[in-house]
Amino acid sequence: MQFNLSHSGERALIGLARDTPIGVDVEAVRPMSDALRIAQGHFAADEVSALAKAPRSMVERRFFGLWTRKEAVVKALGSGLSLPLDRFSVSVPPDVPRLLRAVGDESWDLDGPWTLMDLDCGADHVATAAVQAAEAAVTCHRLSDDWPDHLGRKGATPRLR
Repeated sequence: MQFNLSHSGERALIGLARDTPIGVDVEAVRPMSDALRIAQGHFAADEVSALAKAPRSMVERRFFGLWTRKEAVVKALGSGLSLPLDRFSVSVPPDVPRLLRAVGDESWDLDGPWTLMDLDCGADHVATAAVQAAEAAVTCHRLSDDWPDHLGRKGATPRLR
């Protein structure tokens, strides 16, 4: 069993996969006046170009969506940020999530099949799961809002929705 964890704001995300690497990332969408500058310094040129074309009101949401896609991929690879984020490209929201291209270093297994999926974590968060497999089935389960109330009770199990 493979697993990966992420948290941001009031959300936590756990990814589980059988016999294949998985990466997950969740980010709280928040104001970021320098999103394009950060993208220019860290993302691939095609991603920066797509982000720069976004309506001003959507730049932060798309930036964080792009970030979660890239972060989920590097987490699935187990490389953390040792793989420079400008060495590969993913689609920019609202486009369907997918790995577009990888440049250079053969030591990163980016050429194989990948499944990227946006996950619904509410209007104020964006999240992505990346699985190193073709057309992986991704299912989501959400704990009920009262799940912390069940912790510590003998025999209690958090309910899934």
